[in-house]
Amino acid sequence: LPLAMPPSYPDNGTGLWGVRTSTLDWCEENYAVTYYIAEFWNTVTNLAFIVPPAVALYRAVKDSLETRYVVAYALLMLIGIGSWTFHCTLFYTSQMLDELPMLFGACSFLYCMWTCSSTKGQTDWLALTVTVCYAVVTSLMYLSVNEPLFHELCYSIIVILLILHSTYQFKKLGGSRSLYFVSLISYSVGFILWYIEVQFCPSLREARDSIVWPFKPATQLHAWWHLLSAGGSHFHILFSCHMRMQKLGYPCKLVLYGGCIPVLEAPREWTAKKQH
Repeated sequence: LPLAMPPSYPDNGTGLWGVRTSTLDWCEENYAVTYYIAEFWNTVTNLAFIVPPAVALYRAVKDSLETRYVVAYALLMLIGIGSWTFHCTLFYTSQMLDELPMLFGACSFLYCMWTCSSTKGQTDWLALTVTVCYAVVTSLMYLSVNEPLFHELCYSIIVILLILHSTYQFKKLGGSRSLYFVSLISYSVGFILWYIEVQFCPSLREARDSIVWPFKPATQLHAWWHLLSAGGSHFHILFSCHMRMQKLGYPCKLVLYGGCIPVLEAPREWTAKKQH
């Protein structure tokens, strides 16, 4: 994947949180919407990382799904919370609360996919050791070098491995085609929009200045990245868990919680067995 850095703009600290200390400042104009939030649209779109995973986490615990999926949803929520604080304040510490969970979350997703065909109740210690060590070592190295491009590289490696292994397991185990493609397409489109904004931020800012307000938020491509990558990640966990449960002989049903949030519903045989 091509690595890229957003252009840097002067920061006069004209908002509640003062001068930024983060090493990144994205294309959204700081404090343009409200005095209280540095990047308004990049902040509020993190609800997509928080609300659906929170609902799915509740259902996973309620249905006694395997711990790996509870952890995956919890980490996805943590990414959203960290990203919210980062884009709200543009502090370096909050930036780390966003970027480090991204590494741990991606490694968690890879572990879930790696162990989709493992024996029930078995812990794959090799997969667990490799993914945890990768997340810990790369996080410590990133804190040491303090170079965002290094984080992008480490994260990209995990994402590529995840896509490749997801495709392999999909062909091997025959998972849900719709969940697989929705996850892959959503995340891929989000990445493309993220990259376009990084490369053409000055042009996007000029275009944003020339259109009327109701259409301005649509030009916030990093916010679209949040929505699409959050959706892609959520659907990926659904895909992984659905395929795992199908392999164990307890196929789950995809339902809409509250009529809008897709979650998995475990069969009664699974929940009854877990409760006893």
